[in-house]
Amino acid sequence: MRDSSFDEDPKLLSFLSQTSLSYEPADQNSYIPLPASDNMYWFSYDQSGFDIRCARMHILGFSFRASSDEDSKSTSAAPADDPIELLGKPLRIGRADDVFGKIFANSLHALQVVQFYYWKAPELASRRNQTTGGSETVCYP
Repeated sequence: MRDSSFDEDPKLLSFLSQTSLSYEPADQNSYIPLPASDNMYWFSYDQSGFDIRCARMHILGFSFRASSDEDSKSTSAAPADDPIELLGKPLRIGRADDVFGKIFANSLHALQVVQFYYWKAPELASRRNQTTGGSETVCYP
């Protein structure tokens, strides 16, 4: 079981509640943290390990795919030399043999989108069913 002393949410909420919203935008930017190290997403168990981002995508039925440029759809998985390096770069996601056209800023961006739609899928399907009427169909994003 995870020790709550490692949970960063209470620390962050405490810090944000102590800061005033009356700061100028330039002052507020100085409190924005830098992106986390990729090491924080690496989970090691019995001398083997995996990246939590990859595991979450895999559980949801997706995988990260390399994106060499914005015009071509790459169907290759992570580069053979360092698969973890792919996760911090622009990438696409795939499901089985399909690769989606959208290029994400990095693995966290892609994971956020996939988790959001996975979470919202029942609600979005319900909206689509409710808005289907007569000869017109209205679809929400």
